[in-house]
Amino acid sequence: MDIRYIYFDESDDLGFSEKSSKFLIISAFITDDPRKLDRIIKNARRNKLKNKLKNANEIKFNKSSPEVRKYFINKLNETCSCSGINCIMEKKKVSSPYLKENKDKLYSFAAGRLADAIKLDCDNVEIRIDKSKRKSLLRKDFNEYLSQKLKNGSNFNEPVIITHSY
Repeated sequence: MDIRYIYFDESDDLGFSEKSSKFLIISAFITDDPRKLDRIIKNARRNKLKNKLKNANEIKFNKSSPEVRKYFINKLNETCSCSGINCIMEKKKVSSPYLKENKDKLYSFAAGRLADAIKLDCDNVEIRIDKSKRKSLLRKDFNEYLSQKLKNGSNFNEPVIITHSY
């Protein structure tokens, strides 16, 4: 069975205040073997970067040292068949008051734009979303919306499996 795993994660914040970031970036990382990704992270934590990552619950790429960044980029390049795609939204260009006032809808909109750009030809798709939707109703709506967006232009028949980390 041919399956693709997609990891969605956002960078920066969803706010529009003076202190908020200028951009909202949502990235999707696509692979056919998530075990290889897990191994890269485990090996970094246990061996190569043990001291640099020992207090980190989550590895934040933009806050990591150049050494940590280089390590992960090199390992990804040599280890697995994977690809990445990004949606970069300049927040000052968001004109909709509805999106500005509803962060969940803003996130869904940006994730939907990203999903529209992903073209897959496989049997199954499993998506893992990083900490975005806390309420189950929002998660259900988001999952349906994202599944539909991902199916546009892709070739798979099985339902999309979506899990959310907490």
